[in-house]
Amino acid sequence: MQRASICFVAAAVAVLGCQSDQPLSSRPASPGADISDGAHEAPGFPSNPHFFFLRPMVAAPSPGGVFNPRLSPVVQICSQTATPCPAEQVHAVFTTAGDSAAIRVDTSRQRYAVN
Repeated sequence: MQRASICFVAAAVAVLGCQSDQPLSSRPASPGADISDGAHEAPGFPSNPHFFFLRPMVAAPSPGGVFNPRLSPVVQICSQTATPCPAEQVHAVFTTAGDSAAIRVDTSRQRYAVN
């Protein structure tokens, strides 16, 4: 009788232990990747109506207005939706100033560009 009980318990543990793979804890939320520009609104973040992402990130925008090649734009990559971005959350900053200016002005195509 005792042997039958041990076999039953062992079989029950094996059956219960062989259920489908399920995570032991909840999965972390996936990171957000919102785009905020003149053509796209990011939830909770003000969009700049004069700044547009270009292909291949998004479809070609249809900006209006007159191009001004004398501006000094700043592009900031931040992991928060706060303005201004907290210093410890800034991943990259691109400007038109200095010897290694990352933002280029293209007057023939009437745009500023940064990679």
